[in-house]
Amino acid sequence: MACSTPLGKFGKLAPELRFMIWENLAPVGKDTAGEPAEKADLSILRASKYLYHEISDTIYSHAVLEFDVSPFDNPNEKLVSAFFKRGYHQELIGDDERPEWVLKSVEDALERGFGSLPWSKFEAVVVNFMAPDHEDGGQIFREWQKACDLVRLFRKADVINKLVIRLKKGKNLDWVRSWSYNGHRGLLTRSLQYYQSTCRSDYDAVVLPFCLLQNLRDLVVEPHSPELREAMDWTVIDHALSTARSARDGAGASRKDIKEMEIVHHMSMYGSVWEKLRGRMAMEIRDELLLCYWDDDTSNGLSQFEMDIVADGGGVLWDPVIDPFFGLLSKITNFASPLTPRRLTFIPPIVVQRRLLIVLTEAILFVDWLPELNKFDYLHLFGLPEYQEEGWNSINFAGINYPPIRVESILEKSELLYCWQRLLSNPKHQLYFRDLWENHVRNSGS
Repeated sequence: MACSTPLGKFGKLAPELRFMIWENLAPVGKDTAGEPAEKADLSILRASKYLYHEISDTIYSHAVLEFDVSPFDNPNEKLVSAFFKRGYHQELIGDDERPEWVLKSVEDALERGFGSLPWSKFEAVVVNFMAPDHEDGGQIFREWQKACDLVRLFRKADVINKLVIRLKKGKNLDWVRSWSYNGHRGLLTRSLQYYQSTCRSDYDAVVLPFCLLQNLRDLVVEPHSPELREAMDWTVIDHALSTARSARDGAGASRKDIKEMEIVHHMSMYGSVWEKLRGRMAMEIRDELLLCYWDDDTSNGLSQFEMDIVADGGGVLWDPVIDPFFGLLSKITNFASPLTPRRLTFIPPIVVQRRLLIVLTEAILFVDWLPELNKFDYLHLFGLPEYQEEGWNSINFAGINYPPIRVESILEKSELLYCWQRLLSNPKHQLYFRDLWENHVRNSGS
């Protein structure tokens, strides 16, 4: 005889007994080295919508899903740590008792079931950002990359009722560089120059991607102290939240406006990589960008996000005012004619490297679209400040004195040469540049 209750045979049990059963379905365990935590079996949620709502309410309604974002983790090994906390006094639960996962990527998170979580049931979703070292601009760039990846994951959610972004202190690291600056509230850290961007400080870079989520009902930014809250400039965050809210409510802004804000923020962050970005992690990031650009025959090295920009936004991606990096690449692939040898039909890889470095040097110093005050900022990519010697005559360009360019020193010691050497170690890349050069020689009539 069929059971008449919406919960099936479970409906015959007292609610207290059912809730005790559902409690045992909550996530448990921790990821360990090489051994992921056992995945909870929640197939019962698919039995009926009544069971789904009762079980998910029991497990998630007073729970928090928390993500820790660190600038120090290897991006190829770890995206974030994720924690599941239950109960009203989550902070009192010991670290040993809470489930914990190490998510290597968005794809890893989706494979482990994070894409199908009942996100709307959570009391809150929390993302913790550790303050980066402002002496190494690559750290805030890493955190921004991870923020964008989390946004990709959060877009899988039906609705996120409350998202909390916590700005935490690190060991001797803070989001404010100095608390006493000419009588002002505090000098906020600006690890990057945020070229052609509305970002004013590091925290804007990591918070802004979440502001533009369209399935988000409420976003709260929690600074680690009242002093930091007082020092922060909230203009960028408030504007982004207002625009996103207007688009959701159909009150002026459109989804196209949100997409354009996302594009400008994305490209300005990548453009900032090439301006005054120093430090070990900064070098790693530039290396990655140069190496990955030609790695994919179909996408020309662009990420899925950037290919979407090409499809949706057309030429925005290639505007050098928004992104100097792509302007430099355009300059490289055109090869300035004064530097082109005559009657050359084949260029060995080492010669291509030398020509690329010379052209890139010329592009950095003398192209018209680079703001005059920023031209000197690019010289650190070539290590030029290290090679100034007494008695050298400097180069004066647009009223700015530059150290003289000694190509031999640059080719031997520059960071960019190291990147190009690795780039051209791939035979496919060697053929690409050889064909590119031969086409230029033919077209120039040399």
